[in-house]
Amino acid sequence: MQEHCDTYSMKPSLQDTLYPWLESREELLWAGRPDPLRMAKARMGIAVAGLAVSLLIALTPLQQCFTSFSPNAGEALTTSQSDIHIIEAIPFSLLLGALVLVLQPFAAYYYAGRTSYAVTGRRLFMVRKDMLGILVKTAKFDAIEAPLLRQRSDGTDDIYFYRKTNIPENDRGPSPLTRFLGLREADHVHQLISNRLMGSANGQAQAEPVQDYLAFLLKGEKRLDDVRDR
Repeated sequence: MQEHCDTYSMKPSLQDTLYPWLESREELLWAGRPDPLRMAKARMGIAVAGLAVSLLIALTPLQQCFTSFSPNAGEALTTSQSDIHIIEAIPFSLLLGALVLVLQPFAAYYYAGRTSYAVTGRRLFMVRKDMLGILVKTAKFDAIEAPLLRQRSDGTDDIYFYRKTNIPENDRGPSPLTRFLGLREADHVHQLISNRLMGSANGQAQAEPVQDYLAFLLKGEKRLDDVRDR
């Protein structure tokens, strides 16, 4: 039982996360994860706002919540017992919401370690695995415009994908992927995606390996284990 719990708590590897979602004969060109520190820092502003709200609630006497409901300052409070319970719940609800904001950097760090990005010969996709389940988002090359690279001063970059306007929305299947965030090797990934899009636009066939993905791994031409897990 202890061994099972330890296995579940471990951060899933790229291979474990991506392998079940690869299609038959689909070639994996690149795989990686967002930088956890970068994702946590991006939520610091939200956490500071939540901390400010928490301090404001903590420094405000609960009795003041009832004062505004009195007919005047000298009269006794005539609010019914049920109304009092509702009024009492307001500051606690605000405090709970503020606590959620304060924990955003920790949540971002947690999810970054369980988010995997992939570029294949057919598409882009993201898999996020956590305690609530698995979230998968995909974007095929023929459905997106040229990717936009946003460079940042901290050494990590973002890549944004925009859906072509002439592509109808598909209500079935995974949600459309719109971005890769917090990449340390974004230049390489951006160029890789651009090359695939250019080849598709020129009508060139996107070559797929003649063997299935399992044989592809066994042959040793590319291994997910070789991708550094940041």
